[in-house]
Parts: sequence; C-alpha cells; structure tokens
Amino acid sequence: MRRQIFAIAIGVCSLALAAAVGAQSKTATANAAEIAQMEEQGKAAVSTMESRLKDANKDYAEAMKAQDATKMNCISEPLKMLESVVKLGQQSMLELQSASARIKGKEVKTEYVKISTFLSKAETYYGELKGCGGSAGGTIDGRPLIEKKISNDVPKTNATEGTKTMSTQSGYVSSVSPFFVDSKSGS
Repeated sequence: MRRQIFAIAIGVCSLALAAAVGAQSKTATANAAEIAQMEEQGKAAVSTMESRLKDANKDYAEAMKAQDATKMNCISEPLKMLESVVKLGQQSMLELQSASARIKGKEVKTEYVKISTFLSKAETYYGELKGCGGSAGGTIDGRPLIEKKISNDVPKTNATEGTKTMSTQSGYVSSVSPFFVDSKSGS
C-alpha cells in the first residue's frame, strides 16, 4: 500500500512539474519575442545617439575651422555631455545583448530602460548644442569682429562740452572721508 501511495505521489509531482515547465516555456517564447524587439530598438537608439555625436563633432570642427571662439565655448559643454551619454548607451547595449543571449528578460528590460533614458538625454544635449549660434559679428583670426553703427538720431556734439565750467566741489565732505577736516580741531 505504501508503494502505491508513493507511486501516486511521484506521478502527481511529475504531472505538476510538467505543467509548470510547459507554462514556463510559453512565457519564455513570449519573453524571447519581447527581448528581440527590445534589442532591436536598443540598437536603433544607440545608432541614433552615435549619429548625433558624429554631427556634433562635425559642428565643433567647423567652429574650430572658422575660429569662432564663442561657438566653440558654447558647443564644448553639451558635446562633452553627449559623448559621455553615448558611451553609457553603448555600454548598456552590450549589457542588453549579453542578457538577451542568456534570455534574462528582467535584465534586458532594465538595460532597455537605461538606453531609452540615455537617448532622451542625448537628444536634450544635441538640442542645446544646435542652439549655439556663435558670435553675431563673426571673427577674424580668432578675434571678434565688431561693427560700429551709430544712429542718425544721435547728436554729433561733444558730450563733455560745458562740463569744464562746472564746479567739482560740492562743499560737503562726509565725516568718514579721509579728506574730512574737522573745523573745530583747527587743522
């Protein structure tokens, strides 16, 4: 009798185990499709970040060639941040691919979220970089070109005219001034 109960128990456990494995394989195939989709979208996001970085480096090289110090200074900080975000995105992509090969859905999702965040940051820095207009007047040999424009409404008279006749002494010297002379001290 004990043998029969033991055999029944083993049979029930093996059926439960088979059902669990079957259910897990169904979710594993669904996860495999999700993992493949996240991996593909991650690759596209990293590719976008890399193209933005390439374009930003091209803008910086053009500013250097034009010797536009204002634009170079404006571009340099967002460019550094963009470079670091792209490196982080590439590292996360490697981690995503590694987790994908091991079919670790949770790790893949984590790395995918990181890549999405890095893409958002890269777009922000790229926008800042593209917003840099450089100097308004341009440059010559690295020095700013300053154009002097005077409105016709401005009178052509000497601005200091008539000030030579004005008295420069007000007659009052503050007591905290080093030039204060106390009239009672006799000095």
